[in-house]
Amino acid sequence: RSGYRSPARFGRKKNRSYNMASLRTIFSRYRAVVMAVALIACNGFSYLGTPLPKLHIEGKDIKDSCGNKVILRGYNLEIKFSNDQLISYIDDMTDQSLDNGFAVCVRLCMIAQVFGCSNSWNVADKPFDSTAFASKVNATLIPVVNHCAQRGIYCDLDWHFCSDWNNTLYDDLYNGWRILCSKSEIKNKSHVIFNLCNEPISGPGGDITFTGYSSWIQPIVTKIRGDWGCDNIIIPAAPYWSSSYEGIVNHPITGGNILYSVHLYPHGACSFSDALNYGKFADLANSNLPWIFEEAGWYQADMCSGANAVNDFASPFFAYCDNNKIGMLFWTFAGDGTFSPVNAESRAYLYDRRNSDLPQASCAVVGLARDPVQKKQSLNVHSASSKNFFDITGKKVSGKTGLHHGIYIIRQNNMVKKRIVGF
Repeated sequence: RSGYRSPARFGRKKNRSYNMASLRTIFSRYRAVVMAVALIACNGFSYLGTPLPKLHIEGKDIKDSCGNKVILRGYNLEIKFSNDQLISYIDDMTDQSLDNGFAVCVRLCMIAQVFGCSNSWNVADKPFDSTAFASKVNATLIPVVNHCAQRGIYCDLDWHFCSDWNNTLYDDLYNGWRILCSKSEIKNKSHVIFNLCNEPISGPGGDITFTGYSSWIQPIVTKIRGDWGCDNIIIPAAPYWSSSYEGIVNHPITGGNILYSVHLYPHGACSFSDALNYGKFADLANSNLPWIFEEAGWYQADMCSGANAVNDFASPFFAYCDNNKIGMLFWTFAGDGTFSPVNAESRAYLYDRRNSDLPQASCAVVGLARDPVQKKQSLNVHSASSKNFFDITGKKVSGKTGLHHGIYIIRQNNMVKKRIVGF
């Protein structure tokens, strides 16, 4: 990984022997704390290994089931590496270190040619290959999606084409999302978001208005919500490399839980204000519709580097996002295509906001959450009483069965109350 040093991995503790009596003794000491947490309407979001609350759109905001506003911040990750590499990158994004920042959401970019649907990443140039696509989804995408759930990170599934929106692209998107919606690991999962297409450019006759695009993409949204039965948040993309929203106020996508996105990069100068004016998303920015910067970066452009990049692009960009409560997913790839956790200022921005604008853990779930500093457990446990234990999938386990050794903590309103060592 070019220019990237993976954080040190901590070794496992030696196994310690615990019988059921000792387990009961340990938990009886903390029964009062556990039961008190159970009475909390919405206990704090505990990051790693915690079942993620389902998000929904309410007005301009993304909210969790308790009505708390959530801002999605994180990275993009291309699905072109091995499964082990992809899982390692997800682990890095969620370790809450200054070296890696902290991601609440990762955009999983399903590269068209990697998924057998194109000869080139930037054009829909051959018929959709359902066999190749389904095989890659099963072999790579689903394991990564499952790992995101275990690590407590939302994943934005991006059908990564950069192509004119035409009949060939429509057929690819229709068939691809039909297959994705048939997967139980994806359909209606609380941590999964649908990004229908990456960067559609122009339509028939060079049309780059959202008015034209919305009528083109709406039937796929209708299928997802109707015949395919998915209620996941949908990001429909937009023309002109996902930056043109001319006409959106009168022609929004219908179907509920729609989130819009903008891609932002320097164009001609290392200037955030110039980048804002390059696209045509004023109609979106001035509307009451919800949106995020789904791709953003500046070091890919030669004119943006060093102090110039920080002062003229990064700092005003961060201020804009904070002032307007807008989320962002940073583009994270070096010129050679290798993954890198972007620049120091972006990592610091995410790290500084690692405890801000987060979803809250399920209103009915009591959390025994991993202490992110210790990094010595492989499985999180939560319990509604001192005798019932559940793994991160919600499956009940008996005694020590399924419980791994490590450090567990009881949280109340995201504050550490008690720590239990040695399972």
